Amino acid sequence: MRPFALFSLLSLFVMTSPAEEPYRHADGYFECKEAIYESEFSDWHLVSDMQLIYEAKEEGRHWVYQEGRNYKGASQIRWIERESPAEKPRIYGTNAMLPYEKFYSLDYKYQSAGYERTALQVFVDADGVARYQAVWSKEKAKSSDDSPDSEEAPNDSSN
Repeated sequence: MRPFALFSLLSLFVMTSPAEEPYRHADGYFECKEAIYESEFSDWHLVSDMQLIYEAKEEGRHWVYQEGRNYKGASQIRWIERESPAEKPRIYGTNAMLPYEKFYSLDYKYQSAGYERTALQVFVDADGVARYQAVWSKEKAKSSDDSPDSEEAPNDSSN
């Protein structure tokens, strides 16, 4: 086979190789309004480390999805973090590892405040308790001083 023909066949294969398929969660319940991909996920972390990691994220970035699992009796979490869209500023709220009653109460607070739930995932922990992870967002209102900190998301102070 001529080198040019081999190169042409190889380049055709590379150009037509399939793109990464959107992520589909296999276990438990999952919904996400944005397309997400396995390659975007962080590593798995112990839930006890999550708050410090979340607080250390870069300004202007947000979590679009978070996922929990029971791994050998330990609850772990991972997430997808993206740049916040500058053209459509949004406020984000996120919470994880909530039992149903706390999730329901917090979900009601967010939606009553005009937020849309954009992601939800549920898994069963080692104790048999369903744990809810969710992300909510809404467009940031224009304020008189255009301060990005003029609004805050509701939170669950009992966590």
